[in-house]
Amino acid sequence: MSSMMFYGFAAWVGSMTSPTRCNWWPDDPNNFPTPWDPTKLIPTDLGMTLTKSVPPASAQVDDGMTTIGPWWPQGATVGALFLAKPYYDGLAAGIKPARIPPKGGGHDYEYSSVVYYAGENGNRRFNGLYARVAAISGTLTQLQIWNPGTGNTAAPAAGTWWIDLRASTDPASSAINATSPVNTTGSIYIDTGTLATINIQQPKIPPYKGTFRFPKPQ
Repeated sequence: MSSMMFYGFAAWVGSMTSPTRCNWWPDDPNNFPTPWDPTKLIPTDLGMTLTKSVPPASAQVDDGMTTIGPWWPQGATVGALFLAKPYYDGLAAGIKPARIPPKGGGHDYEYSSVVYYAGENGNRRFNGLYARVAAISGTLTQLQIWNPGTGNTAAPAAGTWWIDLRASTDPASSAINATSPVNTTGSIYIDTGTLATINIQQPKIPPYKGTFRFPKPQ
């Protein structure tokens, strides 16, 4: 396997234990039954990323989407934190955060991304969105796409675009693929190069942080 799934969370840093290590809450610490409960802190090393040549099995964080840190004491202490799926799966039940951030909407996959670190898709990123197949013409599929965090809300779709799904999406992660019939709905993982050319926003993590256009890949 040459890819890694990352899950996005809202993060409030509660303590710092090294230049890159911190402990954080997945919600405003004032909102817990016991405010500022230290037993709910989640330990994470923001230096354990694929871009730092960390072995994939040891990766903890996606530094391409994470907005807290990464260095202390100067780094931001409230923002988004994308955890590697294996690291998230290994967290103790008592501190494992819900996949949808507090006050967020949409489906859990709208707060996730897939990063390829080897092979022909090396260094490509695909972000999860909710979409509907509106039409098909040859190799192109017309997708109605919702901004991340709005896929199961009353919010209207962000727009409709023609996309070559074979070239611009990750079929291994997506429910929608190049053979899906019209009116199919579900997850679609679209590469950041394509997302940068259409009017789609990054997920609001936390919601009050607002939205930003997906950046063009470097």
